[in-house]
Amino acid sequence: MPTFYFNDCLPPCANQHEFIGCLSDTLIEFNKLVDKNWGVEKVIVTEKLPSKLSFGNAYTLENTLNGIIDRDLKRLAFSYFNKYPVDLYFKLEDEPVEKIFNCNYSLNINGYNYDALNVAMVAEKGGFLFTVGLHTALKQNSFELIGEVNCKILEIHNLYGASENTAIIETKIEHLYLESLSNIDKLKRILGDYVFSTNFEKDFSKLNPMEQVSIVEDFEKARRRGLLSPFYPDTKIIKEVTPDKPKCKVSELRVYSPTALRVYFNESNNKVFVSSIGFKSNTDQNEDIKKAHSTLNKLILTT
Repeated sequence: MPTFYFNDCLPPCANQHEFIGCLSDTLIEFNKLVDKNWGVEKVIVTEKLPSKLSFGNAYTLENTLNGIIDRDLKRLAFSYFNKYPVDLYFKLEDEPVEKIFNCNYSLNINGYNYDALNVAMVAEKGGFLFTVGLHTALKQNSFELIGEVNCKILEIHNLYGASENTAIIETKIEHLYLESLSNIDKLKRILGDYVFSTNFEKDFSKLNPMEQVSIVEDFEKARRRGLLSPFYPDTKIIKEVTPDKPKCKVSELRVYSPTALRVYFNESNNKVFVSSIGFKSNTDQNEDIKKAHSTLNKLILTT
């Protein structure tokens, strides 16, 4: 689950109104990511309690959140900023923690090196930064954390409150989210509005992972063709195989590698009905198609 950490490597800012404005910009963009349903955790982790996190000894994060004018945004901010400390939410094993401590990682902002211990822990755990874009040097899609000699360079993705930056971060989060899904869930996401027969789900679960991936990838290829409908027949990836005296159309997804498979389905009214999986090696594919036709007709009539 993608988790964001409030970037505490910030230059002094005497103007609290400027700070509130920049913080609000990043909050708005963060909320867009939450709304996308990519699994972003609805928290912004801080090093310590917001009332204890001060900036230039002039004001605290809690003061700043209270200064947000938009009531809805302020309410969201207080709901997000309630998780601390950092090592509780980005917990590492003893060995990597020791290495990070010994490396003395820093983050260079406008020529000044800030102690980036917390940020390094977040980077090592695959987290993201939530940054108040007070300076152009903070407005980067990612940061490199530099340690002492023989320490690896750590990279961390950075949200700073601009729509073009948010689009880049969203792409990264989407990729992570899709990678975390099971193959059947990836397929569901590609198909959109779908109905699976019980037999199809059983058939799919019996395939080895590479066979499952091949079905997912070929449905994705089909969707990208830009035809009349996402899974319209083209005789290459998808072929119509409707039998005589049809009650509904039957299409087959034609998978060639690593195993020659056929996935029988019907696409109608923006819904995809999937009945079964057959093997090209089957000596009687016509029988597979007839069974699929009967199953698809029942699915359509009862959905």
